[in-house]
Amino acid sequence: MDLTPIDQVLQDYVDYLRIELPDRIFTRAWKARERYSKDDLKPGIFTLIYQGSKGTDLDDPYGGYLQLMIIGRIYCGADANGLEVEQAELQMEDEIRQFTEGNSGAALQIINVSTSHQVEAPEGWVVLECRSGPHDLHHTTLFDNGVPYTGDLQASVVPDVGFGHEQDYMKVDDADQ
Repeated sequence: MDLTPIDQVLQDYVDYLRIELPDRIFTRAWKARERYSKDDLKPGIFTLIYQGSKGTDLDDPYGGYLQLMIIGRIYCGADANGLEVEQAELQMEDEIRQFTEGNSGAALQIINVSTSHQVEAPEGWVVLECRSGPHDLHHTTLFDNGVPYTGDLQASVVPDVGFGHEQDYMKVDDADQ
């Protein structure tokens, strides 16, 4: 099944996070706490969840923003106290913050953060409410005939402009010939 543009953005984040933070587990599939063992939670599990989008009308294709949550859960060991759990949560938050400062996460902004407030020690959690964008959420890889484009895309650099480069351009009325 082909991914929608929104689904692709979300999956790209998970893929990039797995590369950037290989010691953590990243998923898009939410599971209730009771479905994890303590051993499952030891490395720290992040779940990325889509909440909705804003500014996705066709009048501004590059004005689409995604709202998402990144929920981190961790088990710090049977003897961990509240402070140790809080420090683990802060570490998880910091790792996501560092990701947002790199190229792969540059479009991701953390809006709000909540934690367990130490009350669930020896387990902890952190919820990062995020905004991602702007994105062209109407982008498609299909041409008008419905066939996916599979060729190579070509790109160029900005040409030299200004005085001394007049010969690199043609007059507009020359282009019609």
